[in-house]
Amino acid sequence: MKKLFIILGGAGVGKSDIVSYCQNRYGFNFIKKCTTRKMRKEEIESPNKAGGDLIFSDIETFNKEDPSQILSYIYGGQTYWLKIDDVKKAAANHDNNIIIFSDFEIVKKLKKVFSSFFDLVQVLFIYAEDSLLVERLKKLDYTDEQIKFRLNRSKHIWQQYVDYGNTLIDYTIINNQDKNVLYKLLDNIILKSHNEQ
Repeated sequence: MKKLFIILGGAGVGKSDIVSYCQNRYGFNFIKKCTTRKMRKEEIESPNKAGGDLIFSDIETFNKEDPSQILSYIYGGQTYWLKIDDVKKAAANHDNNIIIFSDFEIVKKLKKVFSSFFDLVQVLFIYAEDSLLVERLKKLDYTDEQIKFRLNRSKHIWQQYVDYGNTLIDYTIINNQDKNVLYKLLDNIILKSHNEQ
């Protein structure tokens, strides 16, 4: 069975921790996206820790892509896209795949498309309290203005969860404790997905 886990959540909630754990413990294949946005400071200094789900490109490269061969969307004023061939290859070559998104509307649109390539597509929504987000973002050297922007975006994502959660989300993880709790929750989710085969 070919599976895809979509990790959905805002900045600082632990999406990258989930991906790293699933890769290291279970050998998940990480599907990356292309984007026209510029690299952030932490992505330049620690490319393996932050922004690891992105391939940084430019609008000229995007404009050269065949629209029928990509899945694209706008988020935060920037263009993001996946090559359909890359998604097909992931489904053909890997039983367990994982991808990150930060917006419900985008996931709602793409989940249907992904279902044509994978036998099982599940959405894991991850959320954390504002005080923890601030703490985590400060460790990444975000400015007060950047933190405020991401907290506002987090509120928007939470409202989307209230609006769409029951119809779109398979699992909800509140990541307010240590990583061992997060990893145990993931183990249970992955075990359950294996039992659905």
